Amino acid sequence: MENNHKDYMDQVWKKVRWMEYERIQKDKAELASKLIKQRERKVKLKLFGCFSLIIMVFIILFEFDLTVILSGGAVLFIVALYYENIIERKIYRRIIDENMYQRVE
Repeated sequence: MENNHKDYMDQVWKKVRWMEYERIQKDKAELASKLIKQRERKVKLKLFGCFSLIIMVFIILFEFDLTVILSGGAVLFIVALYYENIIERKIYRRIIDENMYQRVE
């Protein structure tokens, strides 16, 4: 009788620890998504600000037509996506490295 009670309590305790572990992981995932969004916002502002300024200078100086303006916008968009993906990969790698060394006891 006592063994069954002990086994039951062990199972309940394992379930409680697992639920706590899941809650912690969910909190970490939410924090990571916040960090990713903040980084994305900063990168987009920097990239679009710099490239937009460069494109505007070229437009004013050389009086380019609409095709050059649109191609410059396309280049700007592609570069922004590229850097956004690099930053996401670095953040995901950091999160994976941090989670690798944590254990549930």
